[in-house]
Amino acid sequence: MAENVKEAIQQRVEAIQHLATEQERESNILKTNFLEGKQSGIYNYFTEIPSKSILTYFVVGLLLFFTINEVKFSGKHIIIIIICGIALFYLNEKRRSTSLTRMQELELKLIAIFPQPKFFYLDSGLIELLHSIKEYKQYNPLAYNKLIRILDDFLELTLDIEKNVDNAIPLYQILQGFKTAALNNLHSMIYNTPSDIRAEVKLDDALDSLHYILNFHLEKIRIKSNEKYKKDGPSIHNKYINNPSVHPDARDEEWNDRFDLY
Repeated sequence: MAENVKEAIQQRVEAIQHLATEQERESNILKTNFLEGKQSGIYNYFTEIPSKSILTYFVVGLLLFFTINEVKFSGKHIIIIIICGIALFYLNEKRRSTSLTRMQELELKLIAIFPQPKFFYLDSGLIELLHSIKEYKQYNPLAYNKLIRILDDFLELTLDIEKNVDNAIPLYQILQGFKTAALNNLHSMIYNTPSDIRAEVKLDDALDSLHYILNFHLEKIRIKSNEKYKKDGPSIHNKYINNPSVHPDARDEEWNDRFDLY
């Protein structure tokens, strides 16, 4: 019996290690493609310009052509053309840096999170947050992995509520429980982290950020649910949700006297 349990545990560990290896391989492939896509070259530079930007650049070019054509051509106009060309180059480089690169960076950070979440695409803030504290996973991997699963379930429920606001009331209460569990799991990572003031400050900041992100989602759901309440009126399946910052919930220490920091 004991041998069977050990064998099952070993198989589970090997399966997790295999998944982690595969995810790291996919991350490296994505990173390689990302770097290759940023290589310089006239062909690559012009072929990656989107159609909408090409149209904008074409219109700007026509306006410059007709404007310059109205005056006598001189050396000054050559300088103007060069300056305009530099301006257009700058605009396209700005577009590449602020749009495409940003999405690729988020994708790289998302695929670097293990276990791989399914619903983090709904909130880039959570991607940034979990990636920023990834270095502390080694000190408490169980809490870090559980935090990812809880946040993934949290986002999945928020998506369900957006699809059907009729379920907002019972799911809102579940989301509050997920929020408490997520904050407590993140907070528990501090106790296993080596004594380092920078690490403590970083985890404290992450805790504040997570608190803000989860409250933001809860507040959106609360407002949407209350709008439905005002429209349809009270019923056994509907009620008005008070603002928790104005009406805090009471805690029963006899029912739960542990793990209730939040």
